[in-house]
Amino acid sequence: MNFEYLVAALAFQVSLPGRVRLAGISLRPIVPAGATRGPALNRRLRDLLVTAALHHRQLDVLLCLDPDVVPALVARAPRLRIAAVPDPVPPGTACRSAADVRASFGVPEGRRLVLLPGALERRKGAVLLLEAVRRLPASTAASVAVVMAGPIEVGLEDELRHLVAQVRAETQALLILDERFIGDDDLPAVMAAADLIALPYVHHVGSSGFQLRAAAYGVPALVPAGGLMERLAVAHGLGPVAGASTPEAVAAALQDAIERSTAFDPALAHAFAATRTVEAFADTVLDALQLDATP
Repeated sequence: MNFEYLVAALAFQVSLPGRVRLAGISLRPIVPAGATRGPALNRRLRDLLVTAALHHRQLDVLLCLDPDVVPALVARAPRLRIAAVPDPVPPGTACRSAADVRASFGVPEGRRLVLLPGALERRKGAVLLLEAVRRLPASTAASVAVVMAGPIEVGLEDELRHLVAQVRAETQALLILDERFIGDDDLPAVMAAADLIALPYVHHVGSSGFQLRAAAYGVPALVPAGGLMERLAVAHGLGPVAGASTPEAVAAALQDAIERSTAFDPALAHAFAATRTVEAFADTVLDALQLDATP
């Protein structure tokens, strides 16, 4: 079960009938990093709910994508079996060439391809990225093609299209808006053709499958500060980190990645991605689920 979705029910000790044992997986850091967002009262309430949920009598196992939160969880609930699981890189290989991908988007030779993949949402940094491109130096903007590939968030369509038009009018950046959904079959080729994957997520402290895919395809990924994505980027040379969720900070990280690429280490990134296999994920989960049958 997804632990975050059932925190309230577990905290109030809602039980399943019979001798049912529960195992959960936490997809985001719930303590301590995940408790640093929002008003103080909300953080305190969430903290109390998480602690109470960890002591649910039927909960035996909790798996976490963020290894750094495991010690804090163990301290709160020492009876639980708590383990970090390696978020796996989805399998897949490029089914067409980088030249074919670039041509399909209309990216001319000589432009650095910056890709924002997935749903174009505010929290995924779609607006933030556009505002950052507006702030790039003219010479840097003239060297890039920014491809935003994915369906636009409902309610954001007019604002995003208006901002796209502004960026096109004000800068020399080539901005391509493609609202089609990129399927899993084509995603490896599209991402591998990029020079930089832009993931300037807003208020995000968890992991990202796109960051893991980028490492596997040998492409740097620009990520936000203050969470698991930053820690992975720094530890494994996966790409630049935007110092804050501001257009200026993202523009600075973009410029550095486009002009210098010092934050990306292809060898480290490849070695990291090689450890993030589906098999390693499955082995960790199965090992953790070997429960004692004693009631």
